[in-house]
Amino acid sequence: MDIIKTLSILLLLLMLVLSFQVSADENISATDSEFQETLTDTGEIVEQNVVANDTGEPVEPEPVEVNSSPPLQNTSPVKIESANKTAPEGNKTNQTGPSAADIQKAFNGWYEKALNASISGNNKAAADAFAAALRLDKGSEKALTGYGEVLSKLGRDTEALEIYSRLQNLSPTNTTILIPLGREQNAVGSHEAALATLLNATAAYPNDTEGWNQLAAAYDGLTRYEEALTTVRRSLQISTDQAGGWGQLGAILSGQGRFYEAIAAFEKSLTLDPKNGITWADLGNTWTALGRYKEAAQAYEAATESRPSDTTLWLKLAAVYEKEQKTKEAAEAYRKGGVISPSDTTNQSVLELNKTETKPDANITVNMTGESTSNSPAHNETSQTKE
Repeated sequence: MDIIKTLSILLLLLMLVLSFQVSADENISATDSEFQETLTDTGEIVEQNVVANDTGEPVEPEPVEVNSSPPLQNTSPVKIESANKTAPEGNKTNQTGPSAADIQKAFNGWYEKALNASISGNNKAAADAFAAALRLDKGSEKALTGYGEVLSKLGRDTEALEIYSRLQNLSPTNTTILIPLGREQNAVGSHEAALATLLNATAAYPNDTEGWNQLAAAYDGLTRYEEALTTVRRSLQISTDQAGGWGQLGAILSGQGRFYEAIAAFEKSLTLDPKNGITWADLGNTWTALGRYKEAAQAYEAATESRPSDTTLWLKLAAVYEKEQKTKEAAEAYRKGGVISPSDTTNQSVLELNKTETKPDANITVNMTGESTSNSPAHNETSQTKE
């Protein structure tokens, strides 16, 4: 029995010793270091050191930062959602553009510059200013109207027609658009469309001579000469003191080969409006048909001064320079017309200059009643003919 008791006591003591040894090993392990893995917001795994206190209980230190970003498990999902919502709002605030009042103020500034340039005769500057104003307000009817006018004066008829067509789409009932719209339709050769437009225009504005003049131009373009003459005479009955009517009369007469009569009408027109590029161009065409290249060149030079963007005028001027054997001047005119030499263009109006010119014998001026008179100052030859 004593042996058994002794063995039991020894076994108990041994178990106690083993128990203390295990506990000591655990404390040493905890004291040295215990690592746990943490997932950061960059997707990396970071080991964190958990230090044990004097009692043997582990204590977690502050989280270790990776790339200055806190671990995702320490960031509330609510906070992340809030950050995503507020960031765009901040960007919108930074990207806020000018106010409506600022845009209107800028538009008014450009529009005023355009008007002043137009009044002073600087049509190129006026066109640029109107274009700037329209970038701020594309639907401004007053800016579009002004832009169309200066484009027409510059000889940029295709662009002018686009502007007036846009105006008509914006305001289909605005009859004030009809006359300039018809004018530009004539300018680009759309005489059928011009005729329809201008019949409406003259019905709406029967006392506006420009409407009748442009209607006459439409008839003339369609080779309906008698109607053209009747129409332009009606315009001159409304007012004889207008450049447009005399200029249109000259164009119709020139188209019929009645060149000296046409020259008299052109000169009357240019006395009233010496800067009318279209009338100068028509006069140049007439002098060219008569083989008077020096006078034709002078007329085309005046026309290009008024309508510097009209490439057709530069080509015609180049052709008459060649007739005068002014090679250098011709090359420069061709360049301004957009070609290098005559072989680079198929412009019919230029090629026609190489044809045999018609030189009429008579000089007839038609008065407003349709009667023929021989009072042209352009030529001394006179004769009597009926239309």
